[in-house]
Amino acid sequence: MIASAAIYYLFNLFIEKEIDFLSPTTNLGDSWNLITLVLILMPVNWALELIKWRGLVIQVQEISIKKSVKSILAGILLSLLTPNRVGELGGKLIYIQKEKRSAVLYFNSVCSISQLLITILVGLAAMFFLRDVFAIWVELEDELFLGLIFLIYVLIVSVFFKSNSLVKIFNYFSKARAKESISLNTSQRISLILLSLARYLVFCIQFFILVKIFEPEITIFESTLSIALIFFLTAIVPTGWISDLPVRTTIAFFVFESMSFSGSSGLSASILLWIINLLIPALLSLALLRDIDWMKNLIWSRK
Repeated sequence: MIASAAIYYLFNLFIEKEIDFLSPTTNLGDSWNLITLVLILMPVNWALELIKWRGLVIQVQEISIKKSVKSILAGILLSLLTPNRVGELGGKLIYIQKEKRSAVLYFNSVCSISQLLITILVGLAAMFFLRDVFAIWVELEDELFLGLIFLIYVLIVSVFFKSNSLVKIFNYFSKARAKESISLNTSQRISLILLSLARYLVFCIQFFILVKIFEPEITIFESTLSIALIFFLTAIVPTGWISDLPVRTTIAFFVFESMSFSGSSGLSASILLWIINLLIPALLSLALLRDIDWMKNLIWSRK
């Protein structure tokens, strides 16, 4: 349903409003150096994710960097083929021993939560600065709005850093109980947050570079706010493998149009970011299908 609504929205813009989505791409030929920089940042982005994930996994099972890279790439491929990117979990478990998977599943959940936490915290701040643009909670005074955001910040950070809360939540929803010790100390959690923040900044830099290609007049502050809001809305909207790209581009178009910029520029930048950070690594991971061990591990991981 979400995919249908997003596709209908884009189709309506193209047919009824006659918006030319391809017009911003005329600048691509003169911006190959900037696109190259975005491409260079792609492995940096996934290297940060690799460091986060492997740093936790080696607590319960030693795994080589080569197998870790394969796991990350397999997760990217499977994430594009499953709702809400849940297939990413399956990819990351292909080289994990059966008895260790519950603990690794928890570690992966913490990695994902840390990244989501950064997205939400920055996105809420962007919502406050853009509250007039989007008429967000217009009945609330600024002080009350700030107070609500502060309470949400405290709640999220408290849950993340409280020693046993995430373990209890994980065990409550998980049929399997971790047999290995999966406790994380404060320094490990801080490290996760910092790595997640670094990865978020890489995402923002990539998006900002692409936005400047299509919308040269946009300022750093305006671009930062729009990007933070796009990431926030994309993170909280449930998507499937069909709806992921339409939803991302629809949100980008809406945000840029609402800020009096070209919606087509936001849409084009969003598509390019998706291609560079997800599609290209997913295509690279297809080489893994030649690996018989990878296929066997994937089959056994479903049992």
